[in-house]
Amino acid sequence: MTKPINNDADAVFTKNWNVYNKMIAHNYMFHREFINEINRVIDTMPVSQPLTVLDLGCGDAALFSKVLERRPIALYVGYDTSAEVLRYAAASLQGLKADTRLVNDYLQNATTIEQEPFDLVYSSFAIHHLQEEQKIRFFREAYDRLLAPGGVFVYVDVLRADGQPRSEYLEAYVNNMAAKWIALDQLEFKLIEDHIRAYDFPMEKGKLTTLLRETGFSVSEPALFDGMHSILVLRK
Repeated sequence: MTKPINNDADAVFTKNWNVYNKMIAHNYMFHREFINEINRVIDTMPVSQPLTVLDLGCGDAALFSKVLERRPIALYVGYDTSAEVLRYAAASLQGLKADTRLVNDYLQNATTIEQEPFDLVYSSFAIHHLQEEQKIRFFREAYDRLLAPGGVFVYVDVLRADGQPRSEYLEAYVNNMAAKWIALDQLEFKLIEDHIRAYDFPMEKGKLTTLLRETGFSVSEPALFDGMHSILVLRK
């Protein structure tokens, strides 16, 4: 791992990993559905040689590592800003028969750090933390430098509706949490709400898909769950 990065947004979840695990256990962000879709996508990829995989914002890699165990993997590289959570990831990846490398750095820096493109790039609920100009630059550089020809970028994230201001999106998201995320206690709810209001900057669905197609990606229509949580499959 490289030198740890100080990141207040990531620390919210690093210091309260039990809250994150509770969200996954209750499937509040549709992780089960996303894993099913990721399995389907990976099953469409050639099996002639082991895959090289880049996981951007890997967290503890617990769910994704189980997906990867189904296929021969030559290399797994995971990026995250939290050194503590990367220790969880190292434990999750022990069952993966592949070379592994964990990088304690911002996900967008992978475009300059990595020297070889990957067959599969994956990012789950991380890129929405970037500002719009950062997203534009990241996706352009990711297409050019991170994804091999014929490769697949599986992109799981939150999206705003077309024409929806960020302020309206935030209110809708928090109201949805209040109605459905009932397993969280008051302090846990406030922790997540504060994180979302401070650090979440999702793009509008139409604007994002236009950007991706203009960059060069072949883009599947976003599969949307409850109108906000989405998965896009990008191919080069």
